[in-house]
Amino acid sequence: MRRGLDKPNAKKSPRPAVPAAGAPDAVSRPGQARRRRPRPAARSQAADGLPAAASSAVAGCAKNHSGADPAGLDVGSEFCALFETANDAILILDGLTIVDGNRRASELFGVPIAEIRGRTPIEFSPPLQPDGFPSAEKGAALIASVPSGGIPVFAWRHRRLDGAEFDVDVSLSHFTSAERHLFLAIVRDVSERKSMEAALRESIDQFQLIYENSTDAILWADAETGRIVKANRAAERLWERPREQLVGMHQFELHPPETRDDTRRAFKACLSAPISVDALIWTARGSRVPVEIITSLADIDGRRLVQGQFRDLTERRKAEEALSHREMLYQTLVETTRTGYVVLDEVGRVLDANPEYVRLTGHKDLSEIRGRSVIDWTADYEKEKNARAVEKCARDGQVRDLEIDYVDSRGQVTPIEINATVVETDGARRILTLCRDITERRRAEAALKRERDRAQQYLDTVEAIVVALDTKGHIQLVNRRGCELLGYAEAELIGRDWFATCLPQPEGMAVVFPVFERIMSGNLEAVAYLENSILTRTGETRVIEWHNAYQRDDRGNICGALAAGLDITQRKRAEEEARSRCEELLHREQLATLGTLVAGVAHEINNPANVITMNGPTLEKLLDGLIPILDEVARARADLRVGDAAYSRVRPHLAKLARGVTDAGHRIASIVAALKEFASPEDTTRPPEPVDVNEVVRKALALVAPAIRKSTSQFSVTYGADLPKLSTGRPQQIEQVVINLILNSCQALPGRDKAVRVTTSRTVHSEALVIAVEDEGTGIPAAILHRIKDPFFTTKRGKGGTGLGLSISDSIVTKHGGSLEFTSREGVGTTARIVLPLVGASGATGDRQ
Repeated sequence: MRRGLDKPNAKKSPRPAVPAAGAPDAVSRPGQARRRRPRPAARSQAADGLPAAASSAVAGCAKNHSGADPAGLDVGSEFCALFETANDAILILDGLTIVDGNRRASELFGVPIAEIRGRTPIEFSPPLQPDGFPSAEKGAALIASVPSGGIPVFAWRHRRLDGAEFDVDVSLSHFTSAERHLFLAIVRDVSERKSMEAALRESIDQFQLIYENSTDAILWADAETGRIVKANRAAERLWERPREQLVGMHQFELHPPETRDDTRRAFKACLSAPISVDALIWTARGSRVPVEIITSLADIDGRRLVQGQFRDLTERRKAEEALSHREMLYQTLVETTRTGYVVLDEVGRVLDANPEYVRLTGHKDLSEIRGRSVIDWTADYEKEKNARAVEKCARDGQVRDLEIDYVDSRGQVTPIEINATVVETDGARRILTLCRDITERRRAEAALKRERDRAQQYLDTVEAIVVALDTKGHIQLVNRRGCELLGYAEAELIGRDWFATCLPQPEGMAVVFPVFERIMSGNLEAVAYLENSILTRTGETRVIEWHNAYQRDDRGNICGALAAGLDITQRKRAEEEARSRCEELLHREQLATLGTLVAGVAHEINNPANVITMNGPTLEKLLDGLIPILDEVARARADLRVGDAAYSRVRPHLAKLARGVTDAGHRIASIVAALKEFASPEDTTRPPEPVDVNEVVRKALALVAPAIRKSTSQFSVTYGADLPKLSTGRPQQIEQVVINLILNSCQALPGRDKAVRVTTSRTVHSEALVIAVEDEGTGIPAAILHRIKDPFFTTKRGKGGTGLGLSISDSIVTKHGGSLEFTSREGVGTTARIVLPLVGASGATGDRQ
C-alpha cells in the first residue's frame, strides 16, 4: 500500500478545509440569504460497493498506511482492497492537502497518485464553478460546514491538468486516524449523465416550442375528471379565451349544449383508444366552429391524461361548399352547351355518360354503351391512337385537345375533340371526359386550308420575303423565299415570336418591336417603309428593305401586319465599301495636304529654330568669358545691377538660361521632325521594317503631349523591359493607331483628375507584344461596344467625328496580323489593347519610365 499519511507535509492545515467537489445549498450567492439544507443523519454517503461503514474501514486502511495503529491491520486490509477497487474515486484530505487516493482517482484526474498527493482539490478545478462562485471560496465554505455526520451528495466541476473539465457528484465526511482529523471525499464522474440531461432538456424545449407554435389547438384533459389541465396558444385563439380560463374548465363546456351527448360518447371512446372525429366547438363569443379532433392517451407523473388536437375545419368546409356549387354549375354548363360527358374506368370502359355523349357515339340510350370500351365506336384507322390515349391519360393524369373520329353503325363519321382528367372517387380512379362535336370546325378548317394553299402558291412564286404577323408579333405566315433566307422550315416558324426569333438582339426587341407596336396602334404612315436586319439560323445577319401593310378582320379592326421585304445586304455592303473607300481617300488626301502644310510650316519654324540652335552654344561660350569679368566688377561694386535685377540674384542662373535656350532650340527641331514624319505620306514601295514598339509609343507621345497635358494630370507610361522588335511592320502606321487611341482616351475623361495609362508588354506566353491604353473615362455602353470598330459608327458625330478612326486603326492592326481589343465599363473606363504577334521577332531593348 502507498504511504501518504506519514509524509512530512501531511499535517493539519490552519486554513479551512477545501473539498474535492461542488457546492451544496449551504453556499449562497452574493446578495442572497444563506440557505441550508436540514442536517442529515449522522452517516456519510458512500460510493457503490462502499457502504457507510466503509468510512471507518478506510480510516483503518489509512491507519495502516501511516503505521499509527498496527493493531487494526487485519481489520483494515480487507477494506484496503475495497478502497483500491472502488468504482468511484476516493480522496483522503488533511485540511486542504490530498494525502492519498485510490486507483480510480488517478484515472479520473489523469495523473498518477504520486502527483495527486500533496496538492489541493482546487488545483484540479476551474477558477469558477458553473454557478459563478470562485472554486476556492466555495470549497472553503463547504469544508467549514461539514457536519459531524458528513455532507450528502453535492455537485462540483473539476479540471484535469490538460484543461479538460468534467462534472462530478461528491459526498464528504470526516474521520479520525492516529488522532488526526481527516476528510473522506467520494467522487463520482457524472459527465455522461449531465450530457444526457442536457439533451433531454433540449428535447423538452423543442417539444414545448412545437407545442406552443402548433397551428392546431392542443388541450390536455384529466382522464378521470374531464377537466382541462393545459392548453397552447392556438387553443386560446380557437376558443377566444386566455389559457387561464381554459385550464380548469370541463371539456363539455367547450362544446355547444346540443352536442354534449355526442361529446360524452366521444370522450368515453377516447379513453379506450385514440379516435378521430368531426365535431363543433363553442367559442367565448358563442360562435360554433367545425373542428376535427384527434385524441391520444398518456401517463404523465402518474396521472392519466387525454390529449386532444383540434383542427379548425372552417376554411375546408367553405371550400367543400364552393366545390359543390362549382360542380352544380359545371353540370349545368355541360348539359346546356352540347358537350358530351362520360366517366370511364382506367381501361376505358363507360361507367356513366350524359345524353349528348350517347348521341355522339351513334347510340340512343346509355344502357347500349355502359360497360363497353370507347374503342368500340372509334373509327378503325384511329382505334390504336385512341387506345394509346386512354393508357396515357391513366398514366399521366390527363389528355388535352385529342381529336378522334367516332363512327356509328351506319358508317357515318363524327370528329370529336376530347379533354380528359383522372380523379380519385370512392377509392377508385376514374377518367372524366368532355367530348365536343367538331364537324363544323373541320369543314371550316378544310375550306381555310384550301384558300391558304392557293394563297401560298401565289406567295411562293414571289422572290420577296412575305411575313404575316398577329397583333403580338407571332408568325402566322411566311413564304418559301422567307424560309430559304432564314434557314428554317415553315413549321418551325409558324406561331413563334418574329422579333425574338428572326431578328438580332437587342435590336429586335429594343428597336424594331416598338415600331411594330406603332403599326398596331394605327400609325402606319410613319413606318410604311423600313430597313432592318434579320438573323438567319446560321447566325448570319441580312439587311431587309420592308414595305408594311395592315391586316384587318371582318369588322375592319387591325388584327395583324403583312410585310414584304427585299434582301438588300449586298447593295448595303457595296454602298458601305464605296463610302469607306471615299472616306479613306479623303483621309489620305487630308493627310497629304497636312503633310504639305506641315512641311512648309516646319521650314518656316526651322529657320529661327536653327538660329537659336546655333547661337545658343555661342551665347554659352560668351557667358563663360563674361561671368568672371562681371564677378570682378561685382566685387568692386556691390550694387551692380543687370537690367532690373541685382547681379547677385542673376549670377547663379546665367549659365542655366543660356543652356535653356540651346535645349529649347533642339526641342523645337525634334517636334518639327516628328510632325513632318507623321504627316508625310508613307512610302508604300518601301519594304516593311523591324518595329520597336517602345520607340513607336515615344514618338506618338511626343506628338500628343499637349493634348495629354490639357486633359489629365494623372498620365503615366510604362515601357516593357527587353521587348523584342516586331520582325516586320510599318512603324508610322502603328504610331497612327497609338495616337488615335490616346486621343480617344483623353476625350473620354470627365475631368483632369482622371488617369490615362499607357503600357507596353509581352503576353503571358511571350507570343505577342501588347500596347495598352487604359483610361478612367466615361466608358462605352455594352449595347454598342461591339460596333465601335464599324465604319462610320461614332458617338461624336456632332463634334466632328467621322466614325473612321477606329475602323482604320483596326484595319492597320489586322494587316500586321494582330488584333485591336476593347473592354469597357460605363462610369469606370475603357482599356484598348493592340496585340501584335511576334513572328520571327528580332531583339530590341526597352526600359521603364
